Amino acid sequence: MMNTLFLAWRSGYTVEAATSPKVNWFPIGRLDRVCNGGERYTFRYLKGAKIAKSVAGFSALEAFPDLGETYTSSELFSVFSNRIPNPRRSDFSEIVERMDLEDKADPFRILSISGGSRQTDTLEIFPLLTTSAEGDFVCSFFIHGSRFMHESSNLAMSNLKLGEELRICFEANNPATGWAIQLQTINKPQIIGYVPRYLLPDLHSIRKSDDQKFLCAVVKKINPAPAPLNQRFLIELKGRLPAGQAMMSSTEFEVL
Repeated sequence: MMNTLFLAWRSGYTVEAATSPKVNWFPIGRLDRVCNGGERYTFRYLKGAKIAKSVAGFSALEAFPDLGETYTSSELFSVFSNRIPNPRRSDFSEIVERMDLEDKADPFRILSISGGSRQTDTLEIFPLLTTSAEGDFVCSFFIHGSRFMHESSNLAMSNLKLGEELRICFEANNPATGWAIQLQTINKPQIIGYVPRYLLPDLHSIRKSDDQKFLCAVVKKINPAPAPLNQRFLIELKGRLPAGQAMMSSTEFEVL
């Protein structure tokens, strides 16, 4: 069972942006769940929060006002629970089915794929990814940046097939992030979107290693309209980190 999620904060984000905005991305918090005679939740800020504060003006969240405090609860904190679709919704089954999950899917699993993001704020949720002894990992996510793609990209997306393999391309001068990882079609190459930003720090190490050949992305699920554009294409990414490296182990992920 997945028991750890991270919370990210984006600076420079604007809801109304018609083009991809210039943003900085920071992991700021960690949520852990312990199941031992009943669930208990712990939220702690990460060193990424202090970095975000010093370089981008981040302020502690209202729900967690002290960067140095450890917050515990027998119920999932509202910052997270409010981002989970209500099971009583008439379209709940449809929502989780888009994520390739079942109606009784674990809330942490739902948040790990949906990201819990809203157009009204600057927070995003993502999972702690683990690796095998050989450094292999796998994760699922919806294509990022779809709404900023050109018409030719939208056409390419409309022609995607279930199980189709995608080309992974490292972009050095992305106007929004500095560098990014593109997802492209292989036949008649066309960019269709991006890998989530939370993967960039770890995949940067693969960029310059022989392990890049082990990085593979496929279309895991296609959700036709009326599914929102940002939930149309679920991608499965598999890869292998360089020997001795663990996912999400850099300084900004360390707990304060």
